[in-house]
Amino acid sequence: MKANVLAEPEPELRTRSGYKPADCFKAFLTALADSGVVNTGKALHFSTDLVCSGGYDAWIKAIWDFAIEHVGIGSPRIFVYLKKRISEMDGLVSRLDEDALWKDDEFQTRVCELIFVLRECPLRMRTPWPKVGPEIHRDGWLRAVSTK
Repeated sequence: MKANVLAEPEPELRTRSGYKPADCFKAFLTALADSGVVNTGKALHFSTDLVCSGGYDAWIKAIWDFAIEHVGIGSPRIFVYLKKRISEMDGLVSRLDEDALWKDDEFQTRVCELIFVLRECPLRMRTPWPKVGPEIHRDGWLRAVSTK
């Protein structure tokens, strides 16, 4: 018969700077989308924290998603640039071990350069949803729309 053993709770995941990964990721995307010098610094900080904490693949996906969603066809050359730079970074990731990668000047330069270039792209305007005032709603207006 097994003795009752208290299991230790799993330690909470944290990035190298001590952030929760989800909070760090959200702050990175917010800083990337907002303008200003302070937000550029925040984007660099959270970006390097994510990459150095093992979130390189998630960071790359976020970069692509941001470019598709916020830049779009406003600057089509960004996609050629991203493909080239990310393939160079992937080569460094496969060639170097983890500690050597974070200390590599070329890798650090590529990460920061990618953020600077992405922030300088013209962002696509978001299309606002049309607003319908309550004064035009008659009784049964929604039911009439759903039956057509």
